[in-house]
Amino acid sequence: MFSGTTKRLAVTRVRAAGQLGLPARSRKVLDVRIEPGCPGGGGGGRRFVFRGEGNREPGKEAGDVVVHLLEREHPVFARFGTDLSMRIDLHIREALCGFRRVIT
Repeated sequence: MFSGTTKRLAVTRVRAAGQLGLPARSRKVLDVRIEPGCPGGGGGGRRFVFRGEGNREPGKEAGDVVVHLLEREHPVFARFGTDLSMRIDLHIREALCGFRRVIT
């Protein structure tokens, strides 16, 4: 999530439709905008709340859709706040004289 992204999430919800208010399924696509450096780790994750986009029963207020963003652990990189780090083994000559390495 270094540069941010937008994820599209399709949700199916039940809403009252027509004059009789009979339940009908409808599909809606929600855009989840993830800003660069968005915190997703730390156990709690990040929550995106779409108010009134959930199911609605006749005579009641529509529910909310809540999206939890959780950060998976990466085998090479680790995040510390907004910093990204990587553990590598260095030869003493590389540490003293500097080096270049391609990171993939």
